[in-house]
Amino acid sequence: MPGLAIRHIKPLIGSEVIADPDELVAGHHASELRALVVARGVVVLRDLAITLEQQRAITATLGPIRSDGGEELQKVTIDPAVSPEYAAYFANTLFWH
Repeated sequence: MPGLAIRHIKPLIGSEVIADPDELVAGHHASELRALVVARGVVVLRDLAITLEQQRAITATLGPIRSDGGEELQKVTIDPAVSPEYAAYFANTLFWH
């Protein structure tokens, strides 16, 4: 298992992680990723060639997946046709993030 490659984006917040998608899905790095999220607040995994199911599996290794009561996860989008609640919320956070 090669492990994680971690690059801090800013001095106090945000880290980019490079890892094998199969290792992430299997949860091999879950404790390291959880600790990194707690310590750095934001973790970025760029350009992973994974399916939505693999993304959910990786997320589930970090802790329980929560939704707003439905079976589907909320899509992160500004398109109100896809996710009206998130699109409305995003408009209020655009300049904060």
